[in-house]
Amino acid sequence: MSSNELPPENFKTTPRSKIQSGPLGVARILVNLFSTNENRRDPPFPTKTHGIRLITINVSHYCEKVRWGLDLLENDISSPLYYTEDAHPPPFCSFATLPASNFSSSATPMIVDSQDAHAPYLNMSGVLLQKYCPFLYPSEIQEAIVNFELEMGKRLGPAVRCYCYHYLLQPQYHDVCVDICSAQTSKIETLLFDKMLENGISQAMRKMIPVHDSSAASSKEELVQVFDQVSKRLEQHGGTYLMDTPSKSFGLTAADVTFAALAYPLLRPTEMTRFLVEDDLRLPPELVAMGEQLRQTTAGKHVLQMYKQHRIPQHYYVGSNKPKDGLVLIKSAQRNVNPFPKLLYRVGIVGAVVGSTILWYRRQ
Repeated sequence: MSSNELPPENFKTTPRSKIQSGPLGVARILVNLFSTNENRRDPPFPTKTHGIRLITINVSHYCEKVRWGLDLLENDISSPLYYTEDAHPPPFCSFATLPASNFSSSATPMIVDSQDAHAPYLNMSGVLLQKYCPFLYPSEIQEAIVNFELEMGKRLGPAVRCYCYHYLLQPQYHDVCVDICSAQTSKIETLLFDKMLENGISQAMRKMIPVHDSSAASSKEELVQVFDQVSKRLEQHGGTYLMDTPSKSFGLTAADVTFAALAYPLLRPTEMTRFLVEDDLRLPPELVAMGEQLRQTTAGKHVLQMYKQHRIPQHYYVGSNKPKDGLVLIKSAQRNVNPFPKLLYRVGIVGAVVGSTILWYRRQ
């Protein structure tokens, strides 16, 4: 199937006016009032001196691709880099990305790097991975890896997203969609996403992706074809990794990270439990069935093996940076805010100033 028949990989930038008026405008005010993206994690190790900010849609498989690369980098003791992630439900990410990019982009994943004067912010998962994780691109096969990334970004990424949302956005799975899309975000975003999902967000997402019976059918067909092609590639080369050849093993590359990350929502590796629903009975049976079908393929087994072996590898972790339960987590700082003490303080200050002014005039 031609990728032209699939939903697009990227979306148009959300206009600034869209988040300054209407329901999203109100939501933005509440999100900014009851949450913050300004806090940063403490360095996990003394050698970590270069902190960056990662803005994501929590459940996005494109964001997981970059998160994976940054986790490998952060947990390499020889690298000075560490990161703080602020994750958001799908529509609310633009409240963070637009201001961070001077209102030029609303896309995720986005990295904000105050130490990079030439590119203070970057998005597009492939560009980010190449910039910060060059070790995943051996020079000998760099072009082949990038080409594979581009192909999977246009084929696998949109197909997984469309097929999953086709079922998750159905009204009977409202609670499941809220649990998945707001996991590890701020409390106010979870509350708003719950209240707004069936009052505009679902319809907007269906239109933007787009999601309908025809696009879901095309996506399902594409998923089968991609997994069949990648399975044959692995079987023919006889290697553990996608870029291995009969004569040489290159180990983990961005090709493996890309394929595994983009496939995770359907294959549901154990390591990603925090981003998923543990009880399969709550999920649409069509998603469970497709996931099980793909798990049985050589490509599906490769995805699960990459997560098991490389997503949270023992030797990468330093200090107390390793998740105790072996599950991937969002490395965020405190985001929930109680605005009332500050508001009361400000009201008190204003009241004192006004009262003093009135008293002064009365004495004149």
